[in-house]
Amino acid sequence: MIKTLAELLDRLKAKELEAIARFGDLGHQGMIGDMYEGLTRELLTKSLFEGQGLRVVTGKVRMPDGSYSKQMDAMIVMGEAQLLPHTDQFIYPPERVIAAVEVKKTLYATALDDAYLNRPGIAGDSQS
Repeated sequence: MIKTLAELLDRLKAKELEAIARFGDLGHQGMIGDMYEGLTRELLTKSLFEGQGLRVVTGKVRMPDGSYSKQMDAMIVMGEAQLLPHTDQFIYPPERVIAAVEVKKTLYATALDDAYLNRPGIAGDSQS
């Protein structure tokens, strides 16, 4: 019996990771990464309470100086923003971003360092 939202999400995650594992031999890291990022956005979306005006998107943060963050795998955001044409990517101002999530399939020291440096507002991050 499931007693908490966390237990439900853990079971859903386990089931979906099994589905992703069936395609682990695609040989295309970008597509594999897209599956993990999509799963993360789905789980984050399911964990939000209705009526709070929050949603989960992917995209970039436009900094106050006009520069952009690196691409964020998942952002919990509030309010509307600019949708990039022909994509599912959004541009949000930092004051509307509640949380930004960097998805990594495996977590090695270099991946953790990359994720940490991918945070909005880090010097020199408007290149990606």
